[in-house]
Amino acid sequence: MLSQAVLSLQLPFAIVPLIEFTSDGTLMGKLVVALRNTVAEPGVDGVVTAGESRMATTSTKSRKRTTPTRNAPQRTPRDAIALLRADHAKVAELFEQFEKARENARKLKLAQTICSELKVHTTIEEEIFYPAARAAIQEDDLLDEAEVEHASAKELIAQIESGSPEDEKWEAKVTVLGEYIRHHVKEEQNEMFPKVRKTDLDLKELGDELAARKAELRSNRQGVLAAPLREIRRLAKRVIPGIEERRGR
Repeated sequence: MLSQAVLSLQLPFAIVPLIEFTSDGTLMGKLVVALRNTVAEPGVDGVVTAGESRMATTSTKSRKRTTPTRNAPQRTPRDAIALLRADHAKVAELFEQFEKARENARKLKLAQTICSELKVHTTIEEEIFYPAARAAIQEDDLLDEAEVEHASAKELIAQIESGSPEDEKWEAKVTVLGEYIRHHVKEEQNEMFPKVRKTDLDLKELGDELAARKAELRSNRQGVLAAPLREIRRLAKRVIPGIEERRGR
């Protein structure tokens, strides 16, 4: 049965809402359209922030106007604190978009993107930045508080990812998560980052490590999503002609 085949794929949360079955287990034609749109959309869950849009436009224009030379200077790597601040700004913008959103589909996509961005961000901080900062500034209380705040945020993220806009208090959970993150960001940027900046840490090297791990996490996530999407589309193509034939009778 197609329903069993699709369910056996163990689809991630972002894909499950796209699937509907009829009583005889047939995949609805609606799925193909939704999947085609999902696969075609760029970026993380198809949400592109204003900053990313501007960067993409600038990059395209730059490639048209300039020709790379062998001796062209390499772009100076961004340091760790600048990278984390950019993450903070991106998530803040996503929360603002969520507050302005009116349609449930838009709210769901934004919430999924927010959760995805935060999971990547907290992972690179906990794996790379926090250990380096702990050793450099030797203020365990500050780092312990930051990790506890991460744990609280992760609990809300899990609840948001397992729910939907139709659920009671789902939007409230996204709002509270935004408040958590704003408080967390304020403490990092006003207390932790200035102290780290004054140390002998090589922030450019640390920034390279953060960027590499961030790219790895995103690549892994995209691979997890792509495999079941391809399989569902393959299965859908096999079933849709049968649906049309039955409709014509």
